[in-house]
Amino acid sequence: MSRDHIPGFPNKMPKVDWSKNLPVFRNVEGNDAALHLVKFHIHVHRLKINFPEDCLMKMFMATLENEARSWYESFPPTCIYCLKDFHALFIERYKDSYPSLNLVHDYCKHASTFIESLEK
Repeated sequence: MSRDHIPGFPNKMPKVDWSKNLPVFRNVEGNDAALHLVKFHIHVHRLKINFPEDCLMKMFMATLENEARSWYESFPPTCIYCLKDFHALFIERYKDSYPSLNLVHDYCKHASTFIESLEK
């Protein structure tokens, strides 16, 4: 998958198997975009590694398949600068098909706060 849409990937991925059990989003019946965001952040949280933001963006990019991947690859180069922007674009793209995304977006302004509240 092209990383041209995200300017600069200066950090190397930590030496941990982050791709094992990585959730994927295909935008097909049975997939829920809101649940995908939650699963993604739970997956990252369980790895117990403080990933640099560009690594998190690489990881999120790796979760997109089929139509979702095509959607990502349709962006012009260097248009996504942070994970928050990446998630905002994802939410904007799928909010009409997955109304539960609005709940996740409203409840969670910061992913770590949301995950911490889930664990309580």
